[in-house]
Amino acid sequence: MPHRCLPTKQDLARVFLIIFASVALVATGCGSDDQTDNDESANANVEENAGHGDDVGVDDAGGDNTGEVEDTGNGDQDDVGVDDVGPEDVGDDDVGVDAGDDAGLTCDEGLLACGEECVDTDDDNLHCGECFNACDGDLQCFDGACGCDGELEVCSDNQCVDTSSNFDHCGECDEPCEGTQVCNDSTCQDDCDSGLEECSGACVDTDTSDDHCGDCGEACDGDLQCSGGSCGCESGLDVCNENQCVDFMNDDDHCGECGEACDGDLQCSDGSCECADGLDVCNENQCVDFMNDDDHCGDCNESCDGAGETCVDGQCEGGSDETSFADDVVPIFSACTGCHGGSGGLTLSSDPYGNLVDVEAGCDGNTRVIPGDPDESYLVRKLEGGPDICGGQMPQGGTLPSEDIDTIRQWIDEGALDN
Repeated sequence: MPHRCLPTKQDLARVFLIIFASVALVATGCGSDDQTDNDESANANVEENAGHGDDVGVDDAGGDNTGEVEDTGNGDQDDVGVDDVGPEDVGDDDVGVDAGDDAGLTCDEGLLACGEECVDTDDDNLHCGECFNACDGDLQCFDGACGCDGELEVCSDNQCVDTSSNFDHCGECDEPCEGTQVCNDSTCQDDCDSGLEECSGACVDTDTSDDHCGDCGEACDGDLQCSGGSCGCESGLDVCNENQCVDFMNDDDHCGECGEACDGDLQCSDGSCECADGLDVCNENQCVDFMNDDDHCGDCNESCDGAGETCVDGQCEGGSDETSFADDVVPIFSACTGCHGGSGGLTLSSDPYGNLVDVEAGCDGNTRVIPGDPDESYLVRKLEGGPDICGGQMPQGGTLPSEDIDTIRQWIDEGALDN
């Protein structure tokens, strides 16, 4: 039987196995006619152990697992053992190249699936440049590479330091000053220049240093910056919540003063909570356009209630002057005649007007239609599914469109005329 070479595997552990097996095959002369059952057995074991579905650990392929196979008869050299890597050596935790459970995860353009999240590897400190490449120490991710911000330099233990004033790294990394020296302008010297103070071996200007403002160790928190030896906000901004710098003129959370938030649709403009140009305030914090808002047409809470009415240039238009019972209301009842077609109770298929207006409903003395009062008319409550109705909502198994109910309401409000 001809010799079969090892199969190609894509994960890292299997590549290592192929390398180890290749060493053995080179030593014994892969492909020679002298190889028989021993070679086939070794290769069969590798194929079997590499195909169990679990990934083969890299560590399992070396160390104590590098044993001897039976002598192939081609010399006294030790052969790299592949028989020692069996199913018992295959573990779920042995693989170090798992990219995470990102199968099926779809990310937006510019983002990469890392584990169970989509990340921007240009600036993600845990996935910098590629998945799971975390920035250590003080380093941060900039354009897909771990580094230091601004003019800071990377020194030992991934520290980001200012070598112009750092006692332990003066001028360059790992160049400390000695004794009582101080680091000033990247040079170790005995004293600080005039106007500077020595703070922890560094010469600093306590008038402008955010870390040593006014005195050594007095750091400015939050948004505050050091100016004249005091922590404060830059010109035009005010301090809120101890260390937050805000603009009272346009900050929606601090409009005019700290803690004065603009609610609802309002926005901060020139220190006051207002609506955008062209809109007016209704109900304290709602911004509406009186020209085309059906609920606030021409003025706050002036709604266009009529059937088919809409707000146009601040006026309700499009509705008829009077709702017709025959033309507007009766056609709506076609959805109800299946249950109210003439067999007991309410009948809508014949003389619907006479069966509705000022007629007592068979439920707790309610009246079906009370002219001028749609809210107390039992018909409306049945159509809207009110809490105090008998039986279920009309029509059975569904609801009328809101515009149809508005039409019935309008007809009742106009006096429930038989027109």
